[in-house]
Amino acid sequence: MSVKAELLKTFHDRYTGVDQSYEISSEALKQMMSTIYAPGPSFYAIFDFKIKRVECVSNSIKEVLGIDPDIFSMDQIMEQLHEDDVHHMGKCQEIIELFTMKILSREERPFYKRTFQYRMIHLDGSIKLLLHQSKLLYDIHNNFMGKSFILVSDISQFTDKRSEGVSFLDGRGHQSYHNVTSTEQLLNLTENINELSERELEILRLLSEGHKSKEIASMLRISYDTVRTHRNNILKKRNFKNISQAIAHYIRQGFL
Repeated sequence: MSVKAELLKTFHDRYTGVDQSYEISSEALKQMMSTIYAPGPSFYAIFDFKIKRVECVSNSIKEVLGIDPDIFSMDQIMEQLHEDDVHHMGKCQEIIELFTMKILSREERPFYKRTFQYRMIHLDGSIKLLLHQSKLLYDIHNNFMGKSFILVSDISQFTDKRSEGVSFLDGRGHQSYHNVTSTEQLLNLTENINELSERELEILRLLSEGHKSKEIASMLRISYDTVRTHRNNILKKRNFKNISQAIAHYIRQGFL
């Protein structure tokens, strides 16, 4: 059974089939599955933040790390983490926590996938370079489930050079951040991340494509006055002289 097929079965059996309070919407599951990229032998796990431990792990962890899924624990993972990557792992987690809890709004959190790399020792003694991908899980009411989906892939066959940073990839095609190596770099990159609302950003994109305010009002099914209000609010963000100056600024910032 493939990783994706096994994951779908897990969600059906564990959430939609047993505990309806944790039912995940088909749209949310489809969106999450579309972001999954397993470039080599892979296993998935679901981490529960409330109990601070892995809730379940796929059988394929035995192939990737030699660990029996029935006796899997976070302590065993830490024991098999390459000693030279302990500090690296801590740094990556610090960057992820800052981005998720301090920089992103609650509404933005479900859309980002977090990725980074680290090395672990297989039980046979071989060193494995792993690609770690994770996404927060939300239920059918768009409430955070207190859980994170994690996909870990062995990429040793492609390279033995570990990436030093964390990447944050927006599944909607919006702003992403690649290979962030420190909290300071992250703060500089995301200085303006919440400066524009989703609606303001949507209107600014349409303006940058040459659409007029009346056209935008019709396209978004809102009033012309509402579009004008959003335009004025955008201009006030940084005292832009005109909308062209605002568009140029946010293009440079990577928002358009």
